[in-house]
Amino acid sequence: MARTLYFPDNTHEVIFSEDPTDEFARIADERLGRDSYEMLMEIVEGRPDEVSNMEQEMRSYEFSLEDDRNVFQDVLTECDYIDWALEQKRVDRKEVKKAVDKIRSKIGEVY
Repeated sequence: MARTLYFPDNTHEVIFSEDPTDEFARIADERLGRDSYEMLMEIVEGRPDEVSNMEQEMRSYEFSLEDDRNVFQDVLTECDYIDWALEQKRVDRKEVKKAVDKIRSKIGEVY
């Protein structure tokens, strides 16, 4: 995803890379001078553990979201089955109960 930096002099720079650190450092060097670039690099290099921890937390969060998405997809499938079962002339209560139990089980796995 492209990100745009707007500057007070009504100019802008567009960063296209996924890891904008190098591109941002280049812009800092060109726009703010070498001292600013060096300060930025000290800040970035001084926090590798924080960045690593943040990346790890983000991966964990992404996995959690993927699990939630899968559970919701399973729940939706069971709801579709229940809708279908309730439209039948004869409702098999045991099958509907089984579908409801699957939904509860899936939700219980996540929460």
